Amino acid sequence: MGRHNVKRAKQICIVVAFFVAGLASSSVCAGERPQELSGTFISDREATMSYLRSTGVYSPEQLEKIGSVMGKMKVTFTGDTVVTELDDHTTSERFEVAEQGAGHIVILTNLDKEPVRNRMEFVSDGYWLINPSGEKPFREKFRRMP
Repeated sequence: MGRHNVKRAKQICIVVAFFVAGLASSSVCAGERPQELSGTFISDREATMSYLRSTGVYSPEQLEKIGSVMGKMKVTFTGDTVVTELDDHTTSERFEVAEQGAGHIVILTNLDKEPVRNRMEFVSDGYWLINPSGEKPFREKFRRMP
């Protein structure tokens, strides 16, 4: 596996870590947040990897690298704060919902000081974090923790 692929796998991990943890640029009061967004969620490695394999766009080497970082991130939403834990790195930031509709929300985050639209689609046991359109298909499943 070349350095570029290792670097790309690390970038994906970082993008995912900051995907849900960031400052949004529009305001929705805490009382309007969907109930599905409250609580603690953990990355679901099996569901995520199953989806990524089904896309057919990732090489076995890329899947191996991505798989090595999946299933480790824990995200907790409380009021207007999101805490993200990955390995020994924890971030705690205020967040706001930019858009919400039937079964989904969009959070605008900052990644390297650039705004990123983050779509979260709710399912019965958590949510899928969907990457912005126009990029390689990527989504990560987060399961609600009891």
